[in-house]
Amino acid sequence: MKIPEFCQTLEKALAEQADMDSRLRLVCTAMQQAFKVKEDEVAIFRLDSETQDLCFLWPKKLVKSGRVPISTRDSLLARTAREGKPHLDNRFTNTRHASIFENINLSDPKDKEAKTTLPIQKIMSVPMLQGTQVAGVIQLCRKGLDPEAAGADFSATELEAFACIANAVASHLLS
Repeated sequence: MKIPEFCQTLEKALAEQADMDSRLRLVCTAMQQAFKVKEDEVAIFRLDSETQDLCFLWPKKLVKSGRVPISTRDSLLARTAREGKPHLDNRFTNTRHASIFENINLSDPKDKEAKTTLPIQKIMSVPMLQGTQVAGVIQLCRKGLDPEAAGADFSATELEAFACIANAVASHLLS
């Protein structure tokens, strides 16, 4: 399926969802399938226009865990929001970044085989726009003990497709 058709199908499905939780889950599932990432490798943020902080919408376990000020210097998330342009980093562990949320175990506490947290090795970060203003950010990553264990590098073509998808879903997630 080509990206325009994928976006159109996803937008139609989002329009049929009655609540925000259903829309977030649908976007997460679509991202997992399209980019071959795991559920805990998708993050969706909204920008609080009053405080200029980025707040988690997804994963749900991180919604009340904190905020990231848009002015934060060593944050790809904040940089994406400030610059309003997509970013790709396939050597993320070598990039200076805040890792506070990265260290939170998102596994189900009832899972006796719950894995330990893995570092983000590769990441794509794209803004979600409302008109010309950044209103949120979506990030996809690949985690692993090392870059090889995390899987394939993200490509410039994937980043372009991801940015198109983010624009298509923004109005369904940020309204």
